[in-house]
Amino acid sequence: MTFTGKIKIGGLKIGPPSHRLTFHQQNLKISSATITRHNKLLNQSMKIERINHHKSFNEVRLHTSEQLYGGKYTVTMNFSGSINADTKEMLLKTLNLNKKIQVNTKQFERYLARKIFPCIDDPEVNVNFSLTLTKSK
Repeated sequence: MTFTGKIKIGGLKIGPPSHRLTFHQQNLKISSATITRHNKLLNQSMKIERINHHKSFNEVRLHTSEQLYGGKYTVTMNFSGSINADTKEMLLKTLNLNKKIQVNTKQFERYLARKIFPCIDDPEVNVNFSLTLTKSK
């Protein structure tokens, strides 16, 4: 059993300028991504040069030729994965409800989120998110 998804992540980039953004993922395949920087006057799209999956670190790294400075960004990723023993119960239970639900991050076991969607999956980071699951026919 497999699944596909699209995630939109908004937030602040902090730290020194770089040419990449890093997210957690485990056994997911990111097929495409976009990075948009939000300035006061405009929204600037950045071209993704390379998407690197680092299995040993459970990360995906989005590389761009342009410098990514501190500020507001939105990242959108299309991804796919396989339902495994860790994710099966939660995903299937949600799909059987056949309706949109809200999932609290505290409902995920430690490091489970990265098996369902690319994210920043760190026990010290709490974020609000909404998750919509639909069955394919």
